[in-house]
Amino acid sequence: MAGASTQDQIMTKQENMDPRLYKAAREGNVALLLEGDSPPDPTLSCTPQKNTALHIAVKFGHENIVREIQMLPRWESLISKTNFKGDTPLHMAARAGHLLITQLLTPTLEEGTSWGNGATATEVWTKKNLEGNTALHEALKKGHEEVALHLLRFEKRLAHEVNDAKESPLYLAAEAGLLEVVNEILNGGEFSMEGPDSQNPLHIAVIKGRLAVTTILDHCPDSAELINKEGQNALHLAVRKKSEAVLQYLITRPEFQNMINEPDEEGNTPMHLATKTNSKEIVELLFHCEGLDLAVTNKKGLTALDMCGDTKEQQMMRDTLRKFGAVPSRHKWQELLFLPLHPPPPPLVLPSPVPTLFVSISSNVKSAAQTLPIVTTLIATVTFAAAFAVPGGYKNNGLDEGMPVFVREAAFKAFMLSDTLAFCCSMVATVLLVYANACSEDDFLISSALKTSSYISGIAVLATISAFMTAVFVLTSKESLWVAITSLFLGCAVPIILLSYPELLKSQRDAMRKQSDKYLSRSLSKGIRTPQLIDVGIDDDLIFVKAEDYLH
Repeated sequence: MAGASTQDQIMTKQENMDPRLYKAAREGNVALLLEGDSPPDPTLSCTPQKNTALHIAVKFGHENIVREIQMLPRWESLISKTNFKGDTPLHMAARAGHLLITQLLTPTLEEGTSWGNGATATEVWTKKNLEGNTALHEALKKGHEEVALHLLRFEKRLAHEVNDAKESPLYLAAEAGLLEVVNEILNGGEFSMEGPDSQNPLHIAVIKGRLAVTTILDHCPDSAELINKEGQNALHLAVRKKSEAVLQYLITRPEFQNMINEPDEEGNTPMHLATKTNSKEIVELLFHCEGLDLAVTNKKGLTALDMCGDTKEQQMMRDTLRKFGAVPSRHKWQELLFLPLHPPPPPLVLPSPVPTLFVSISSNVKSAAQTLPIVTTLIATVTFAAAFAVPGGYKNNGLDEGMPVFVREAAFKAFMLSDTLAFCCSMVATVLLVYANACSEDDFLISSALKTSSYISGIAVLATISAFMTAVFVLTSKESLWVAITSLFLGCAVPIILLSYPELLKSQRDAMRKQSDKYLSRSLSKGIRTPQLIDVGIDDDLIFVKAEDYLH
């Protein structure tokens, strides 16, 4: 022991390694290591970072130097020596994935072997560096499966060691997807299931989508009940990561049959989390689970349907949820229907006057009902006159005297029919509007009459255009056919424009509705009681008035 202590003191003092020794270890040059009458002793010096010659040889993967050092007296003292990071040569060999060097070092670590520094085999095997990693941890972190298997088979107690990051070997093996190592640990006796942030090997296997999920559940079925610091089990994590294949496997396992509605710390079930993923496939997988409850609410009182946002993807998700029977929470229904909650909330004091989000447009309806008769009367007057002042005039002699000149032309017949239709429709619309103005106190009658007369007036306008086009055709077709045809095309463009205009208005209205929903949702989320709606009585539509100034 005294001799060993002296060696340690010598090594501590000699922090600059002999250049020949360093070069030989770095380059793997055995001849340089042995040349001269007094070759440098690898056991008596180290670098400024506390690396011995064995550390350097292992770092650069020179097994020939390792073999040569093993033949020197007292070389075993180098096995447990650590550098400034706390790494032994075995740590460095495992981290670099040098299987052969690891195999060269491990036979010396048999039970009962004693070194001059007093370290036992178990202490060397389980020795941790400054990060708390054993050699097995280092091999697993770098994904060196063969090295990890070799270390485990030599010392199964390594499976129980946990580093400073709370990572067990099983956790690291599951994270890296090293299935053979997972099997070796699970079949080898005692092991740790610990992981960082209250996670465990099953959780990380689910997150990474590893096949180790099946192996871990087969050996440790109760691990299905383990949760992380957010209160989430493997089902929650599979949904969050949108791991469709893993989720499909988990929901078939008996361990998860009664966990489909399990809440996390925020009260969110897997279905709540699935709503946020925008993954239709994940949602549909959960829908096929027995015992799924779509009415479960989280700690904010929201069901899965309530959590759908306003984006296009979330609108599609809402449609999918509704297809399977999802409904809003009772709390959400009451907000949407403006019903008082039980018990009622304290009254909210708002500045006076209280602004409304929706206003009646009855005054605009009445104004339109008074203006439109002017248009219909004008159409009736023009079409009435056109019926007697026909295109081409009348014949002045012969048996057909007094008959229109073009009476036998097809275009003239079309003119007369169009003119008659326009006159009749304009007269009907005029009468309806006169009736509506007579009932000026009844908003419903006014709006209904206005809607009907607007439709009939549209027909009158189109018929008037048709009458004009056919009249031009009759007058010009015999002398200039191209002018007649061009007039028809130009006339046809007018009804196309008129018919497409309502679609443009509809798209604008839809945009206004979306904006309305946005402001309404914002007001509800901020706890502002929305004022009473005022029905305007036209197609049950509500005209939105921008009120963002009142929603702060």
